[in-house]
Amino acid sequence: MRNFTLYWVLAKEDLVRRYSGSSLGIGWIILSTLATVIIYAVIFGGVMGAQLPGTQKTHAYTVYLVSGLLPWLLFNGVIIRTCGLFVEKKPLLSKVSLSLARLPLIVILSELMIFGLSMATFLVLAWVFYGELRPAALFLLPVATLTIVILAYAVGLLLATLFVFIRDIKEVVGIALQFLFWLCPIVYVPSILPRLAAEALVFNPLTPIIGIFRAAVLDVPIPYTSFSIVSAASAGLAIASWYFLRKLEKEVRDFI
Repeated sequence: MRNFTLYWVLAKEDLVRRYSGSSLGIGWIILSTLATVIIYAVIFGGVMGAQLPGTQKTHAYTVYLVSGLLPWLLFNGVIIRTCGLFVEKKPLLSKVSLSLARLPLIVILSELMIFGLSMATFLVLAWVFYGELRPAALFLLPVATLTIVILAYAVGLLLATLFVFIRDIKEVVGIALQFLFWLCPIVYVPSILPRLAAEALVFNPLTPIIGIFRAAVLDVPIPYTSFSIVSAASAGLAIASWYFLRKLEKEVRDFI
């Protein structure tokens, strides 16, 4: 419990450091979410007149877009920041005895605080201006958040281990994540894709996770089966990444 308190304190320090010097502090998280929703609503809903297939509701596409974007930003943020974490925290590791496998908690907790504020702001806006929240899926949001964090942790931990030996990995990861973004149904609906491309989306582990978030604010099916498979696979990958680090931990500490 004392160790978790240490990671929690370090995570809060990390968050405060990111917004240090600004007058609003973490209030910018709420304002940023508000700005994102307004911009997308104006551009896609007002200027471009984008409509979500199957509904004539105003702002439906904006809700569709933002409900997929926010979990992606959490996933992307954890991976990018965890990738170089061992090297970045070298001064801390030289002073305090910390578990390398638990070190990503600093990033995860910090990103979760940002995500929590952003998602809460979005859900309020979706309820006020779109008028649809589905309790069954809302109760699954903490589970979906946990799943996407576990998946990001698993990938990030593996990359952080490799980054110690191969410093170019972080640049490659940044490019790969840009491709992955467009392989996720975030800004487009699967129905506009060719049949084979749409069917291939089921192999993207982020698809059912994003589907849970979407089901909380849109009248779409809850992907129970595919989400359960991804949750189990994410846990398995996290265990594999932890084992991989454990096998190389001595070498990792020597190279840092």
